[in-house]
Parts: sequence; C-alpha cells; structure tokens
Amino acid sequence: MSSLEDIQSVRLKKLALLKETFGEVYPARTSRSHSIEEFLKKFSQFLRGKKKVVLAGRIRSLRTHGGATFADLEEDNERVQIFLRREDIGEKPYAIFADAIDIGDVIECTGKAYMTKKKEHTLLVSHWRILVKTLRPLPEKWHGLQDVEERYRTRALDLLSNESVRRIFEKRAKIITALRAYLDGLGFLEVETPALETTPGGA
Repeated sequence: MSSLEDIQSVRLKKLALLKETFGEVYPARTSRSHSIEEFLKKFSQFLRGKKKVVLAGRIRSLRTHGGATFADLEEDNERVQIFLRREDIGEKPYAIFADAIDIGDVIECTGKAYMTKKKEHTLLVSHWRILVKTLRPLPEKWHGLQDVEERYRTRALDLLSNESVRRIFEKRAKIITALRAYLDGLGFLEVETPALETTPGGA
C-alpha cells in the first residue's frame, strides 16, 4: 500500500501537469450554468433541446474503458454521471484527464444531456477544466471516515465523507437561521459574548 507521502508526491506531479495545461489550477470563479440538481430535474428538456450545459462538482468515482471514461460528479449531495470520449474532447485533453484527475478533484464540465443504454442520465462532455486539485486521498469509498478522533480533528474531511453528518450540519444551520429570524421579529438584539474565557462574565 502506498504511503501518504508517496500519494502526495504523485499528485504534486499531476498538479504540475495541470498547471502547465490550464495555467490556473485553483480558479476563483466557475462558469457553471446549472446545478446538478437542476440538470437532473430538467433532464428531458435538455435532452430534447440539445442545449449545452456547464456543471461543476467533485469527482466521486472514475471508470475508464479504453478511449472512454465514466465518472460520478457530486455537488450538494446530488450526483450525476459524466461521460468523456477521446473523439469528443480531443486526444490531449482526454489524455490529461486520464493521467491527472483523481477521485476528490473538483472540475467543470461543458456538454449535453445524454441517455446511456442503461437509461442513466448523463452529461456527454465536450470540454472540461480543473477547479480544485486534491493532494490527499479521500477516505475509502464504502466505510468513509470511521475513526472518531480523526473525525473531530478534521471536521472538513468528516463533512466531505459522511453524508449523515453533513445533513446534521445543514439542519443545524437552518434551525439557527429560523431562530434568529423569529427573535429578530420580536425585537431582540443579538450580541457577541466571550465563549472561551476561563472566568465567566459579561452577559
């Protein structure tokens, strides 16, 4: 099994390749036209209209078959399959995708709605670019992040790996927003008080 240092060394080389190709590997903006949720809800319309769509998300799985690659793209708990073919995107862009993209990377894809033989809603990609290159591997697919201490030390990774934890954080945020709106409506004023003081005081 490769060590973390070995994995990072390989990914740094991939990062260099992506920088050479795209220039900016961590762009501040994306040209996303629709969310994955919107794309899936209006899939039949996109399929009939042949309109180009720009999606963005995190790669969750990769399946390569010769000159074609299937991948799962995730955004806000929604996933869609993307399909890249060498003949559609060109020899070099396809080779760079195959050589430099890993599970966990965030990419932007331009393409059209496509229905596979298995009737799976898919984006047939004509162009792609990197948005974020990950230098550390994500936790193992089926079991996620199991170590409790590791989960609390690396909250961002915990949220990325465990959907149930992510949903709890989302619900908590909505509850706090609703509570603030309710109290604001009653004329209450929110103030910041010391939270990490050794001696209690203030409000």
